[in-house]
Amino acid sequence: SQGDILRTYLGDKSRQISVLDANLRVLGLAQGSDPTAEILVALNSSDLGDASRIESQAPVLTIERTLEADRCALLMGLWQQKGPVETGIEQSKNSGRDEVLSTRHKIRHDHTVDDPKLVQLLTRSIGKRVLSEIERAFVYRPTRFEGFKIACYDAKSSGFFGAHRDNLSPNTAHRRLAVSLNLNEGYSGGELRFPEFGQDRYCPRAGSAVVFSCAHLHEVLPVTEGQRFTLLTFLYDETAKRRDVVDPFSL
Repeated sequence: SQGDILRTYLGDKSRQISVLDANLRVLGLAQGSDPTAEILVALNSSDLGDASRIESQAPVLTIERTLEADRCALLMGLWQQKGPVETGIEQSKNSGRDEVLSTRHKIRHDHTVDDPKLVQLLTRSIGKRVLSEIERAFVYRPTRFEGFKIACYDAKSSGFFGAHRDNLSPNTAHRRLAVSLNLNEGYSGGELRFPEFGQDRYCPRAGSAVVFSCAHLHEVLPVTEGQRFTLLTFLYDETAKRRDVVDPFSL
């Protein structure tokens, strides 16, 4: 068995062992004279399912275990507590560009994180996990976060967001990468889809994030059961500096 194999290599000496995933991130620590059980628990928690043959894929990056379960719960509780508001889409008007509600394009309720300490916490914890992965995957290292929104797509209103790009307006042209971090599971629908790259649906596990170019057309399919909570932010660099952003390296 897997446990017997581990014992053969570990022996019976008391030690502390770091259990790593395939990406060399720490899954957990095991210690004691027989840490086998703890190691197996950590390994099982990282089960990625069966391998699939991929013939085409959207150019996205999925980052597992970006945010801990207790912090995901904290953010969903904050959304409930603060009284989220329905958000719309930006459209051109005679006086410029304004946000307008349009149930043909989007149904979503958001809370913008405005607590400086929480913004700092999220910047540090998420930045620590995603920036190095982004640099390795895309050979690009963003240096700016555009704040954070806790968003909810609810089956009661068939919450969705139609196909769109995240950098088309003057107010959003600075954006380079979008980060969509799932906060929960147990809902149906609500997957991310990139129609320019096929019909695959992306639905990372709770605490995991999908990172993709703001230039890519993408949509959130309607939620048909339960609620999908997600933490949203955008990344860019100092060449498009704005006043309302947080520098992850200055905190």
